[in-house]
Amino acid sequence: MSTLFSRLYAWPPDKVIYLIIVSTGIVLISAYLIMAPVEDELKRTTPYGVLDIEFVWTDTMAMEIMSAWGSRLIEKELFATYVDFAFMLGYGTLLSGISLLLARSLRARGLILQANESQVAVLTLLPYAAMLFDAIENINIIAVLGNPANPNPLSAMFTSVSATLKFGLLLLSTLFMTFLLLMLPSKKGTRTLNNSTQSPRTIQMDSAGYW
Repeated sequence: MSTLFSRLYAWPPDKVIYLIIVSTGIVLISAYLIMAPVEDELKRTTPYGVLDIEFVWTDTMAMEIMSAWGSRLIEKELFATYVDFAFMLGYGTLLSGISLLLARSLRARGLILQANESQVAVLTLLPYAAMLFDAIENINIIAVLGNPANPNPLSAMFTSVSATLKFGLLLLSTLFMTFLLLMLPSKKGTRTLNNSTQSPRTIQMDSAGYW
């Protein structure tokens, strides 16, 4: 399994990843431009926005939100939820692709120890885990919106649980990508991504002040 994840450092080629990042970036922006006006109208004309339906938790709250929205806005939000499947593909691939390119750069500079290559590669895939929970969330939102008079309480709960896990994984993914980015200036250093068993002699300060 570790060998399988380590292959991410060689495949797909960097040029392919750049192409995918640009393509999915266009998809991300396009989906956002479609969904943003819906969110704006929901918040401008009612007390509830998209986040309220994502963290609805109960069928009672779902009925209150949809009662405030009315059938016209429910239809708009339903459409935006379908568009969100494209949006999640955009952010997931974008975050994962950038993280993988950063990890490859650090590995080429000797800043990732061989023993930790697989763990770092796995962490670059975190955005796809967030996408999975986002998809589960959307499926349950569609189920809730499809029955305004009597929403399924399990769908309401699964929507919010999935949203919580999605945002948690997105936060971890963003922090991890930021960490990799901050490691890049250490071109001349011997700083490495290692575990707690690393020998103190492995980390040294060079004359330029890098770890």
